[in-house]
Amino acid sequence: MEKFDKNLKDFLAKFLELPNGILDSDTFRRVFENIDPSKLSSCLINWVSAERKKRSMIAVDGKTICGIGNSQHKAYHVVSAFVAENQITLGEINVEEKTSEITAVPELLDLIDIGGAIITADAMSCQKRITEKIIQKKADYIIGLKQNQPMLYKDAEDYFNEFSYELPIICTDEKGHGQIKKREYYLLTYFVV
Repeated sequence: MEKFDKNLKDFLAKFLELPNGILDSDTFRRVFENIDPSKLSSCLINWVSAERKKRSMIAVDGKTICGIGNSQHKAYHVVSAFVAENQITLGEINVEEKTSEITAVPELLDLIDIGGAIITADAMSCQKRITEKIIQKKADYIIGLKQNQPMLYKDAEDYFNEFSYELPIICTDEKGHGQIKKREYYLLTYFVV
């Protein structure tokens, strides 16, 4: 053990002056107890945000962490923002219930730099407050639309039924999990003035 301590001390001496020797675990504990978690989180988010490409795709999604729920508490639900190109999570927020994902997404977007990015999200994030937050932060979005927004869904359905013959289309056949899925993708370009 003495040889290990001497090697560690010699290694650390290349980077730090340690006149009183190597710091012990109590010193590290006291340092970490005095760090403001929100400020540390902010520093980490700023550092990670600086590492991402500016026109990257950021996937915002909620997941329930299975296997940790018990009689004292429910399973944890986390909403995160993941950048696939860099394989990094820009940020994440714990939420009480799956239904509060709608309120957690804007909070998460407030924490991270999404400027210039394309945000992708499922239909649960198809909410005015979320899309307004994305636009306010100078990003674009691709968000699923289901019948959780009945009027918007009906408008989109009517539009595509009326004008789909004018739009560019790509058709795909995908085989997986014992199924063949046929999909049609229509491109509608919409510019906000």
